[in-house]
Amino acid sequence: MRTPPRVMPALVTPFTGDGELDLESHRHNLRTLAQDGINGFLVAGSTGEGAYLEPGEREELIRAAREELGRRPFLLGGVVAETERAARVQLAEVEAGGADGALVITPTTLVRNRHTLVERFYTDLADDAPVPLMLYSVPSYTAYALPAEVAVELSAHPAIVGMKDSGGDPVRMGDLVAGCAHGFFLFCGSSAALSQAV
Repeated sequence: MRTPPRVMPALVTPFTGDGELDLESHRHNLRTLAQDGINGFLVAGSTGEGAYLEPGEREELIRAAREELGRRPFLLGGVVAETERAARVQLAEVEAGGADGALVITPTTLVRNRHTLVERFYTDLADDAPVPLMLYSVPSYTAYALPAEVAVELSAHPAIVGMKDSGGDPVRMGDLVAGCAHGFFLFCGSSAALSQAV
């Protein structure tokens, strides 16, 4: 996998007044950020309404980003799914749009706090994923924090290359850095944790 940049803003997904994707505004946002020196983006993540996108819209957003900016920027596509089947459909869209990898949020509806099932969700996806995967723990949205020990175990899978942790605990971030496999990319999605870590 290509090496991601150290900073990757999570893009919002703009919509028109009648609820359709506003790809013109999406391209404008990408151009503006790229002109400011940003060279990596998360498309269709939680900030980008990833849970509410209709089939095909994830691919449209990623494809528009790739067409607007070319191959240079690193593109990460968000996957927000409660089942492996739904996640595989979204992963296919991420690949078809031209993303470099996928950020996969923890499933929670029926498996919250059933850590072995969450771990299996990720390993089953990773075993035949079309793009490299990153774990995504965002307990403020899911009411579930992926346990650090599970993340450490998953970091050994060759197709799971990183993680975004938005829990806001700088001590946990340190534990992840110390425990995860060498070369595993760890991103902090919480400004509170970043400010405490300085």
